[in-house]
Amino acid sequence: TGFLNSLLLQTGLIDRPLNLMFTMTGVVIALVHFTLPIVVVMLAAALSHIDRNLERAARSLGAGRIRSFLTVTLPLSVPGIVAAASTAFAWTFSAFATPQMIGGGQVQTISTLVYQVGFASFNFPLAASLSLVGLLFTLAVLALFNAGIGRLERIGAH
Repeated sequence: TGFLNSLLLQTGLIDRPLNLMFTMTGVVIALVHFTLPIVVVMLAAALSHIDRNLERAARSLGAGRIRSFLTVTLPLSVPGIVAAASTAFAWTFSAFATPQMIGGGQVQTISTLVYQVGFASFNFPLAASLSLVGLLFTLAVLALFNAGIGRLERIGAH
């Protein structure tokens, strides 16, 4: 009976209400809703620091709007895109309250699993091991981001 279900029912896109509480879909929608404003602010900051004269120069040399975006704006905004993506990853991967509330303890994320193992069954060694696995996974993903940025810098996209 929420806003989204009412809107989708009134427009005729669905026949019966969607079950979003206590489901992975609901948790993903909530995390995207929670993280998207931060990503938008970071991308806006990255785009605002690009000199518009570079786009004008590309346009004056015959590039159209799309080509000027693809060859000037997008490459110069890659550091902001990577920063926003890595922040969004770290933020959602470590999220605890949102998955716990929307998932109701039925949707497992690494943070809710560590909490349940540690404080529900008092298996602190397993909780610590899960935390370490989460940390190592985060470091691996951030290393991939770093390698990707390094590769882009070497080919001159930044």
